[in-house]
Amino acid sequence: MEQPSSWQEIRAKFLQGAVDYPDLFAHWESREELWTLLRGPEREPADSESVRLFKETARLAVGLLKKLLTGKPSWHLWLDLLREEKRGFRRIPQFRHWRGGASVEEFMESGAIPSDAILTENGDITNVFSESAEFCADMGSLVPDIAGSSKGVVPEPCANSIPAQIAESMKHPQDPIPAAEPRTEDAKEERKAVLSWEEVEITFLSDERVQIATSSDTETRNYAEFGFEDGRTKSPNLAWVTLRALAELNGTIRQAKDSDWAAVEKRMQEIRRVFRKHFNLSGDPIPFVEGTGYRARFKISCAPSFKS
Repeated sequence: MEQPSSWQEIRAKFLQGAVDYPDLFAHWESREELWTLLRGPEREPADSESVRLFKETARLAVGLLKKLLTGKPSWHLWLDLLREEKRGFRRIPQFRHWRGGASVEEFMESGAIPSDAILTENGDITNVFSESAEFCADMGSLVPDIAGSSKGVVPEPCANSIPAQIAESMKHPQDPIPAAEPRTEDAKEERKAVLSWEEVEITFLSDERVQIATSSDTETRNYAEFGFEDGRTKSPNLAWVTLRALAELNGTIRQAKDSDWAAVEKRMQEIRRVFRKHFNLSGDPIPFVEGTGYRARFKISCAPSFKS
């Protein structure tokens, strides 16, 4: 993708995305501090091309805001800005642990809300391409010549028009927009990136080693190499033990009334964290299914050698 020289050109790319992918939206999971791109009323995973276009265009937009370049992915930073500025962001209050049969609203009216219920700040940015385009329009009107100015002179922003950190970053000479990855071995790895959890297959070869297969690669790792080492004992942590149990149970851990379910939930959170980092994927790899328990979206099992 060529490097746009202004907010107007970046806005045009977002507008094209709005035409091509009008049902794309971004979901914010406050507890995990995680953004996920979804589509349609059924909240299905977004297709790879719409995700690629949004992430690449957001990267270019964030490239004009050098003060905001942190350890987060560029598209997360961009969505954070939209959320903070309330650009199409709508809160969806939820209960973290509520799994009752009736709706939350009914229990709120009756006052019979479980004592351990905790409201979150989850929400959606609907029409995320359109909202992004309008935000670019505002940025362009604030600093119309920011990318092309050789002096780096930026007019003072109107009060409360955009986050303070953005306005401050525009008062300094502009750094180049981060370049796309060169077509080297790194780019080759990027082309092999996993696009969905359904592509992943985990097979336990032994108590301490797994085979990790995707549509294009296969590798083996032990618990430490995968990220499941207990830092104190250097042995497998409890999340690894839970992952192994998930494999032995063919990908589903059913909820039992007499079990310590809170401990299972904690282990699942730890597994999600490791998997998202390892595979560079968003979304929930092991969602909770009402009336069943935790069910893996990826394939997981034990090899014949596991029991030998």
